[in-house]
Amino acid sequence: MSKSALRTVASPDYLKVVWKEMYDNTLPRKRNSKGRDGISINSFQEHKKEFIKRISDDIKNSRYSFWDLAPVFLPKSDGKERLICVPVVQDRLVQRAILKFLYDNGCRAETSISYGFVKGRNVSKALKEAVRLRRKKGFVYKADISSFFDNISREGLEERVKRKVKHRSLHDLLVSTISLEVATATKAEGKRIRRQGLVLGKGVRQGMPISPFFANLILERFDNHLISRGFSVIRYADDIIAFSESEEGCQEIEDVIKDELEKVGLGIKESKSGLYDPVESVDFLGLGIVRKGKGYSVEVTDSQLQKIRAKILEVSDLDYCNARGITITQFLSRLDNICEGYKNYYGKFDNERQVDDLLVSARNNALDNMIRGVFGIDYKDLNNKKKRFIGIDE
Repeated sequence: MSKSALRTVASPDYLKVVWKEMYDNTLPRKRNSKGRDGISINSFQEHKKEFIKRISDDIKNSRYSFWDLAPVFLPKSDGKERLICVPVVQDRLVQRAILKFLYDNGCRAETSISYGFVKGRNVSKALKEAVRLRRKKGFVYKADISSFFDNISREGLEERVKRKVKHRSLHDLLVSTISLEVATATKAEGKRIRRQGLVLGKGVRQGMPISPFFANLILERFDNHLISRGFSVIRYADDIIAFSESEEGCQEIEDVIKDELEKVGLGIKESKSGLYDPVESVDFLGLGIVRKGKGYSVEVTDSQLQKIRAKILEVSDLDYCNARGITITQFLSRLDNICEGYKNYYGKFDNERQVDDLLVSARNNALDNMIRGVFGIDYKDLNNKKKRFIGIDE
């Protein structure tokens, strides 16, 4: 069994199937981004026969080794940065091939309460289930696992991998991904990485295709313990929300969650955790679970709406644009992309009309700010033809 597992993953035909899915699922605008090895999705596609043959031979002959990861910094809504550690194209292909084999052969780490990184589940389904549970049990305990990926025990994860994955020939490849580190090109980049709290030799780097599997694997026992206790819980990666008929019930759940996480070397981020009574709104996965009559709805909350407005207006500041080299034409494109991004980000929610109205209003205010700042003109003095030309909605 173990030998055929490695041979299957290393098969050129198997790698070609995985590659086609990977290529098709990559947005065209991202296919030219080069990894640390100088290879992009498009260049790999152009020479895929040669690349896949070499990868296949290296895996079969135990010569394959993964590259260090490249750091990518993504802006967060609170003004901070999220560090994503990106593998080179060939490493993404190999990791995806391993995952496909594991999933196709029933080696999964997801449980009935885990919704993150699970095929067939998503944010919308997690929120729908949260509303269903809260209609039955109004008290809520919400918690975030503190620096989840960065605090995963490598030794504990290696032990879980070797117990869970029965195909021993895959162990070396899997274990080698656990210890992958991010490479830095400059001192400034190194400082940005350290500010994220990343410690060399500790944790699993977020951004690899294999990382979600590891995340669910390290919390599989945690999930199953909560299920065995009969708790009503949803976990999406490091976000946890639990429901009870009483405050005392929530406090019991809180104690158990903390105790069980401690067993795997993890803890709760107290600043983002708390207990809520049935009439209080609870933020979960970027949206609010809000009391409506005798039931609950999923909405973008007032506080979230104000953050959206502030983010849109931020891009109309001349100093902001000049500091980033943004021209007037780029400003208009960026403004529209931000508004469209917010519309697509949240998925399904119940106050969609309110959000649409805010996006139109904030976009027009941002345009007004830019017109005043650049041309000294009040957009209200413009006639309809000029407004339409500039891009202001009536």
